[in-house]
Amino acid sequence: MQVPMDWSDPLGQKITLDIARFQTNSTSKKGSLFVNPGGPGGPAQEFCYLQATGVGYFSDNLMESFDLICPDPRGVGVSSRVQCDSDLWQQTPSYFVNDEASFQDVLNFNKKLGASCLNMTGPLLGFVDTTSAARDLDAIRIGLGEAKLNWLGFSYGTQLGAAYAELFPQNVRAMALDGVVNHAESAVDSLVLSAWAMEDEVTRLLAWCNANSSCAFHNESGDAAVAWDAMIANANKSPIPAPGCLATSNSSSAGTCKANVTGYEIIFNMENHFQSPSQWPKYSQAIKEAMDGNATILSTPIPVSSSALDFPNLAIGCLDWQMNASTFEQHITIQRLGEAMFPHTLGSSMFLQFATTCVGWPFEVTNPQHWLNSTQMAKAPPILIAQSTNDPATPLPWAYGVAAQIPSHALVTRVGDGHTSYGTSLKMQAIMDAYLVNLTIPAPNTIVIDPMGNPGGSALTQMLG
Repeated sequence: MQVPMDWSDPLGQKITLDIARFQTNSTSKKGSLFVNPGGPGGPAQEFCYLQATGVGYFSDNLMESFDLICPDPRGVGVSSRVQCDSDLWQQTPSYFVNDEASFQDVLNFNKKLGASCLNMTGPLLGFVDTTSAARDLDAIRIGLGEAKLNWLGFSYGTQLGAAYAELFPQNVRAMALDGVVNHAESAVDSLVLSAWAMEDEVTRLLAWCNANSSCAFHNESGDAAVAWDAMIANANKSPIPAPGCLATSNSSSAGTCKANVTGYEIIFNMENHFQSPSQWPKYSQAIKEAMDGNATILSTPIPVSSSALDFPNLAIGCLDWQMNASTFEQHITIQRLGEAMFPHTLGSSMFLQFATTCVGWPFEVTNPQHWLNSTQMAKAPPILIAQSTNDPATPLPWAYGVAAQIPSHALVTRVGDGHTSYGTSLKMQAIMDAYLVNLTIPAPNTIVIDPMGNPGGSALTQMLG
């Protein structure tokens, strides 16, 4: 589908959006359900492809009621995409700097990377902001002949959904936001809260590890936290080898990740391993292997092509988030704040990445943080907000902050771990299905306690509360 690259110039240059659809065979179809997996930069089409192969993410109830619409946002996946020099990306310096010289090294790298992205992507690089992507969604809705939009967004998909509701509240039938990003946060708040979320989840993992022998580094050094902190500190001094990442390795990871890993990188990469708490035993083994000198599983992935997910993630973030860290003094302040407040994770998060790598980006922020327009949001139907209490990527306060901007909302909080809840808790899935299919609104401020998503079951829920 063709849409304007610049929505303020609808007759100007066009870009292409890729839209996958998985059609239901049900005679009780209610319409189409648009989905987004998050990121930013995650391609939605994979949802439809997996559903078609029989290993889909969504319930039979949902698939009997809707065609599944999986549009890759502008800049992402098979749509007109952001491309950058993948070889140059592999030279990315640490987001943590020691002095003005190392900060200048970061700035010089950023300018080279940004120039490569602009050269390979073209002017689209300056138009991949979330507001533009939300306007694309309405064009797709119209193209499909849908009177109203049904939306299920995860993580960044909640920011995209909220942006759509702000622009086109009258066009929303149902909107479920799972694992919520609050695009109204200030630079400091976004940095601190995102870092707090990661620190909280690592702390809970370490507490679980001390109490549970199924943790691979249970009783390591007498205390899991001591063993973790020592590994991170040592890796920052001398990166841990990742032999399985070597191109000559027989590992399935050969050539796909960095051959040496710093402590900062391990922390940053761990966010991806916290998607589901059921995976804690598996990833405790990865941590134990890193402690023993092999960080292959926790290594930083290498973009395998010029159109890797990392590139739209950065491009969208640099247009959406004003981080106010363009000088060494500003950057070292937030770095030291993170290190002081979060001893296990040192303030590492995606927002520290934006605060670092977006300095010197070819385009200024075009869609800065802001509160959702209250007049517009008052026109929206009830919007369902789903959030876990211990999400390593999108902290609980963000969900409450977004709820405060949506006059008609239903907030459902799951007591438990993991990023997003639809695929983690059957109770949460049932609530979201009932809302999307039948517009059933849960009771205000519903709390769901579902121990199935925790590796230690109900005992872990009681222990960590």
